Amino acid sequence: MASTSATVIAAVLFGLGWAACLTDQREMQIVYGADRQHPRPPLGYIVLTSAIGVMTLGAGIAALVIATATTVVILLAGLIALWMLATARHILAMHADRGGDAPARHLAGAVR
Repeated sequence: MASTSATVIAAVLFGLGWAACLTDQREMQIVYGADRQHPRPPLGYIVLTSAIGVMTLGAGIAALVIATATTVVILLAGLIALWMLATARHILAMHADRGGDAPARHLAGAVR
């Protein structure tokens, strides 16, 4: 992968990740406790997503600066992991809101 194309791909991925963070501000308030009206997710979920987020941010910055295929792949993997975790949490939260709390307990136990 040429460094120019790696830089462009990294910029697009970084921009998409940044946009995802900005569009999900309400959910982030719930996760990090700024919204006192909703229950917070388990601490394990918060730690896991925060660690992946920091790694992804670092990979994004590295991908923009050094533009290697490895940093772009790490950036993409981090974004996919965060997307999958957020999607699973949204699905489980919708299920719990409808009265089925078994999957939510399963996720809470698996992430601890």
